[in-house]
Parts: sequence; structure tokens; C-alpha cells
Amino acid sequence: MNSVSLVIGSGSIGERHSKNLVKYFNQSVKVLSRYPDKAFRDKFLNESQKVSKIELNELEKYEEFETIVLATPSSIRADALKNLKGAKIGSIYVEVPAAISFNEWEILKNKAEQLNTILYPGYNMRFHPGFKILDSLKSNFLTFRGIFAEYLPSLHLWESYKERYEAKKSLGGGPLLTSHHELDIAISLFGPVDSVSCFMRNSFLDIDSSDHALINLFHKNGTVSNIDLNFFYKEYTRRIEIASSQELIIYEPF
Repeated sequence: MNSVSLVIGSGSIGERHSKNLVKYFNQSVKVLSRYPDKAFRDKFLNESQKVSKIELNELEKYEEFETIVLATPSSIRADALKNLKGAKIGSIYVEVPAAISFNEWEILKNKAEQLNTILYPGYNMRFHPGFKILDSLKSNFLTFRGIFAEYLPSLHLWESYKERYEAKKSLGGGPLLTSHHELDIAISLFGPVDSVSCFMRNSFLDIDSSDHALINLFHKNGTVSNIDLNFFYKEYTRRIEIASSQELIIYEPF
């Protein structure tokens, strides 16, 4: 019998994880959705015999989940686990950010401890081949500059970008929370941070959250990382420039 995994959330991210669990890990996938009457947009998932939506009251039928994927908006991650009580859970994968406040992070962490399982944040950039090379050279690095940008109105053209979670402060919107892999990379390369300065603003888009964040990380080893995250570049951009003692390294993973 195939292992069963649970995906909480049936948006585009939940669809992607469901597909990957079936295709690459041979899992049977149950998808817990707030809107169980709505079909997946993806034809593969609609036709897959290994993927099915379930409602909240069906959770008690399952005694074990090999993996749980939290693919809900960041603001309701901790709440999404409150109905899991007796099931044995191998691990919990959480889309980043895991939480939008320290208080919600504490609730999420404590719930994982109650369930006797481990939380894994979705920092997939850690596994990119380019990052592996950077990590092997990090003793020679002097400065770090990272840019992540995309044009929010061009995403999901079938819906208003103003209604997306990235545009709503209450749902954990804004580029700092939704696209902060560069911070993770900087900390991985340069080590712990002593202090932070951050400036956020609404510069262009008419949205509830910020559309621009500028962050300086002052690392304990004396180096500084400068990071620019925004939603108004007309082209998708992910770029890191690192000055070493010998050269300038430019990392563009995509």
C-alpha cells in the first residue's frame, strides 16, 4: 500500500506539491481544502486516482500521514494544524514564511512538538547547484547584494492581483515575507546576524501591503548583506552579487 500524505491548501502551491508527491514519491495524496467543491485547475490532478480532496470532518479517518504539506496563506498556518490530534505524522513541510509573527511561530512550533514531529521550512534555494558552489567558497566572501523582483499584476492573470495574498498585509503579503530566500542565503553564507535595518514602502502598486523592501543585515562577523525585494520589476529577477577577495561572483539561478 502506498504511503499517504496530506496537503493542506488547494491553491497553485498545493497543486504543485500534490503533483510532485504523486509523480516523484509515489504518494497517495489527500488535499484538505477550504473550498472542497472546487475542482483543481490542473488537469493532471483532476484525473489522478492518487489525489482526492477531503473535508475537515474526514481527517479522523486517517491514523498516519507520512508527510503534511502546509500550503495555506502564511497567516493561517498554525490554525491549519489544530484539528490534527491522534494521527501519526512523519514530518511537516511548511511553505515560507512559516509564520508572519513570532507569536504564530511559537504556536506552530508547539503544535509540532505536541504531534511529535519535525517542521521543515521550504527553503528550496538551499538545494540549487549554484548555492552549493557558493557555500563551498564562503570563507573568501566580503560583501553580499541580492535582488528579487517580479511584477505582481502579471501573476495569475485570471484573478485580480489586489486580491492575492501577496497584496494583503493581514495574509502575510509584501515581498519581505513572501520572497525572502535571499535573506536565508545571506545568513547561510555569512552566518548569524547581529542587527537589521529594514525600510518598506508602497512605491507603485495600489495594494494593502508594501511592494518594496530594502534590508541590511549586519552579520556578527562584520560583513553586511544588502537585499532589495520588490513587486514592480517588469521582468522576473533573481540575482546575487558577491565580492570575494579575488573576484566578483554573479549568481542568477534562473
